[in-house]
Amino acid sequence: MQLLENYIPTVFATLLEPFWVLVNRIYCVVQPFYELQKGRSIPQRSVVAKYTSIPPQLVVWRSAKARQYLLMLICLATLLANVLALSLSGLFNEMPRVVTYNAIVQLERIAVPTRENLIPMFDPNAYLDHFQVVMANLSSETRLPSWTDNTNFYLPFDPPKDRQCDAGDQFKAITLGFGIDYKCSPFNLNDLSGEVALQLLLTNITETTALSSKLPNGSYVDCNHIIQSPAYREFPGQHSTREIIFGFINGVRGDVCWSKSPLVTGWMRVHPTQQEPGYRSLSSTLLICQSHLRAAMFDVTVDTDRNIIATEQIGEPITHLEQWPANLSQSIVDQVARVNLQAEQNWHNETVTADWTNHLLTLMIGNRSLVDPAHEVLDSATVRPILEDLYRRLAATLFGLSPSFFQKAPDTVPASILRVETRIFLSEPAFILSVSILAIYLLISVAVYT
Repeated sequence: MQLLENYIPTVFATLLEPFWVLVNRIYCVVQPFYELQKGRSIPQRSVVAKYTSIPPQLVVWRSAKARQYLLMLICLATLLANVLALSLSGLFNEMPRVVTYNAIVQLERIAVPTRENLIPMFDPNAYLDHFQVVMANLSSETRLPSWTDNTNFYLPFDPPKDRQCDAGDQFKAITLGFGIDYKCSPFNLNDLSGEVALQLLLTNITETTALSSKLPNGSYVDCNHIIQSPAYREFPGQHSTREIIFGFINGVRGDVCWSKSPLVTGWMRVHPTQQEPGYRSLSSTLLICQSHLRAAMFDVTVDTDRNIIATEQIGEPITHLEQWPANLSQSIVDQVARVNLQAEQNWHNETVTADWTNHLLTLMIGNRSLVDPAHEVLDSATVRPILEDLYRRLAATLFGLSPSFFQKAPDTVPASILRVETRIFLSEPAFILSVSILAIYLLISVAVYT
């Protein structure tokens, strides 16, 4: 291939140069005699003209001064032979390009659940695989499960059976993607004006953190609470911090509690000057997170190892999934919320994280300011987008680790194979330059032989 692309064009241009040098030299010798033959010629254009004392192609300036324009053009043609050799050698280029081939792929799973529980364990709180996978992804840049990205899990499909696939091939098809959206909003500690309230109730020896939900009559019902020792007893005169992750788990008024929000997160700081009973100037950041199941059709591109390369949503989100029980979507959202309640709630005076959520958040932030007692509590505008991103990753990873939740499928869908192949391209600048020089050669040749 290199013989056709580079060697032959270069040889052609190289052979043209001695031809024009020969023509140029002959014209340098005979041009003065040609001027004498015409008669009434001045000496500078005939007997005095010295065209043989230097290489023939370099007499272009002397011939121009003598107004012997044909010889000047022949000199220019000889000089252009070197330019032609360069332009012809760069006329063809080999470059990799993505080539698309049509194919048919078989879906491995369809959007029909095989069970009611997404998490393949009886006790969701004992399931930690999604935390470990996301931690490895954030800390060591390992890959997420197949068919999973940072926001969604996509129903898998098999590579085409009717084509030979290479190791570097990519496959593109339209499939359904699932994820859980988290929308968090800030609220204040001990604020009883909203639908949900988080209260800190203190005595000399105990501290009760109570999560309540507002009833239609304006009163609040207890949905969750923790009783522990307060910071001014645990770490008197020291900086101390506390991380909170609460879910609505009260069994007596479960309907009321679950109808609100599945997750409340918060961070509290107490500094040495604030270590008196009552936490007169305690600082905190609290977020309440609403979540819902998200599904939509996506144009998904994967590699041969089923890793997601690119996705593009097609159309609007799907609000109703056929063959899903009416309450299954909310049940899955609740399961994901409960499995994220892996947290200690105690005060501490060091930067060690005692729960998965805050450990992963520190990896995403890049430092430990979130749990550093000596650092001011991060504001909600800083923490909120990172927390929402983390919960979306955890939810997508949960789906990716549980593909058996979806029923196996015999369906086929059209797809594309994206393969990187080396193709030959014509360089437009080199082509224009080469054709222009050859056209000049043609005109000068006509002038020489007429």
